[in-house]
Formats: sequence, structure tokens, C-alpha cells
Amino acid sequence: MKQGDTHPPEMTDGMEQEAPIKIPHVGCGADLPTAETMPSDDELKALFGTKTPETARALFGSALMALGEDASSFRKLAVSINAEEQPKSAVEAMLLLQIVTTHAMVSRLAMSANFGDQVKEHHMKMLTSALTTFTRQVETLRRLRANGAQTVRIEHVHVNQGGQAIVGQVTKGGEAKHDEG
Repeated sequence: MKQGDTHPPEMTDGMEQEAPIKIPHVGCGADLPTAETMPSDDELKALFGTKTPETARALFGSALMALGEDASSFRKLAVSINAEEQPKSAVEAMLLLQIVTTHAMVSRLAMSANFGDQVKEHHMKMLTSALTTFTRQVETLRRLRANGAQTVRIEHVHVNQGGQAIVGQVTKGGEAKHDEG
């Protein structure tokens, strides 16, 4: 995406939810953001879902460092993924940046593993490890966003003679309250 591009607004029941988030230009090498091209504090706070500009700048800087000088496309992906996923906290933003960093590693390892006539075993081991990490990161993000809620679906139940079963939603709670009146 080019500088000034915006993230399309989320649509729910035909209604726009929020104003679009501006995706800042992210350069590479000598084209790294300078004081003039650095996104504003408000843009970074909106992008990373943080409360303070210091946290947003630190997240942005750590993402640029982690991805390295030769990874301009991954830098753009890091910014775009945060615009797409709209993190609700600094922890979500950090996790999203870790996911992008792991994705960059997977892409580089896959390229290395496929370079030449033979697939190198050590590249395949590192690739498998990175893919496992990626999967765990995505699962962690899913659980974080679900606030720890889990859904258990029971497909089939056997109730033997004399047994009892509950059909319906069951929630964990304290003792039942009885009206005394």
C-alpha cells in the first residue's frame, strides 16, 4: 500500500463502526522513517491499540528492528496486519508483531530450504519449529480475544437407566439462591 492509504472501515449490519486507520509509510534501509516521515503519535496509538504514544513508538521501533533492514515488505505487512486486526491493547499489538516476525522467519526459512538441488534437513527442522510457534501465537491471540471463554460441544450422550442428563446451557456458578418470603 502507498503512503496515505487507509484501512477500509469495518461493516456491521450495514453500519460503519470506526473511522479508517491510516497505514503509515514504512521504508527500508536508508528509507527508514525519519522525524519527517514517522507516523504521528495518534496514528501509531490507533494502529497499535495503545493508550500512550511511548508504547506505540516502542512497538513500532521494535517491529522495525526485529524484521531487519532487508525486510521492507515484512515491515509493510507488520503495519498492515495491525491495521487489519485492530489490536485492543498493547499486548495484542505485541503478539501481532511477533506473529509477523515469525511469518517473516518462516518465509525466509522456506526460501532457504528450497534453494539448491536438495532440501537441507536443518532448514526443515527450523521451519517446522517456526510453523509450530506461528500456530501457537495465532491460537494465543484467539484465546486472548475470547477472554478465556471456551466452547464445548457435545455431540452424543448416553444416559443409562436410572441416570440423569442436563440438556441446555450450563454455566459454572455458586450455590442457588432461594427466595425467603
